[in-house]
Amino acid sequence: YHLVLLREAERLSHMINSVLDFSRLSQGMDIYRMNESDLYQTVKDIIESYRWQIEESGMSAEIVLDPALPPVAHDRDGVTQIVINLVDNAVKYGAAGGAIEISLAAPHHNQWVELCVTDHGPGIPMDEREQVRKPFARGKSADPVSGSGLGLALVEEIARIHHAVLELDTPESGSGLKATIRFPAMRA
Repeated sequence: YHLVLLREAERLSHMINSVLDFSRLSQGMDIYRMNESDLYQTVKDIIESYRWQIEESGMSAEIVLDPALPPVAHDRDGVTQIVINLVDNAVKYGAAGGAIEISLAAPHHNQWVELCVTDHGPGIPMDEREQVRKPFARGKSADPVSGSGLGLALVEEIARIHHAVLELDTPESGSGLKATIRFPAMRA
């Protein structure tokens, strides 16, 4: 019972923090400091501390993080919000018992570093992909009870502050959603 209470308290705390962060960002407050550069270590730490939630949901995680990345100016708390929101969505909407793929790589000659979170659930139809980026907006197939509808709006706003871009695509498998954050690499 204590473990259930703890996990629910953590979930509610995350939801409240998302609402507060979005409110602060909407008011133009500067809440992030780009003082980290090792995005590999940041993402690795986040996934290690969040892995229990993926496993508890009955899903598996396929994680491929390239340690040989160029430096990326980022705020650890901001990237934590991005990763947790994307993984949380993948767990909620991915196919039950399936796998979530999380990758971090620099495929474009070290100009960009891409963080990708992919699930194999129903995905988001093309005609809804712009709508779900708005605050409190949800897709037609979304569970009306879970979540606040702020996740992707918050992810996009934090990405913008990091001079990064959020892309929503259909994975090569043809089903699900591939959310990619493309961060600019620091120049020498």
